[in-house]
Amino acid sequence: MVGFDEIRAGMAKQFRMCGFKITWEPTRTEFPGKGDVGFAVGRYEVPFAGDDDEPVIENGTYLTTWQHSGFRTRSAFFEAYLMTNY
Repeated sequence: MVGFDEIRAGMAKQFRMCGFKITWEPTRTEFPGKGDVGFAVGRYEVPFAGDDDEPVIENGTYLTTWQHSGFRTRSAFFEAYLMTNY
């Protein structure tokens, strides 16, 4: 999928899929130093409908970095996913 409209249409199809859910399993999280910036690394799994509408399960590794954005609030500012089975 490329472009906002194509990604939105593709994800809408996935969210309508019966039993759709995304699972994340963090293996390491840290907010070193003052805790202004941190990260989470782990494994993810997401089922989705393939091109032929048959269910497919994608899994892999993710990295999310966080930045302090206010009182007791953190916002993700970078996410990367590496598929390992698709």
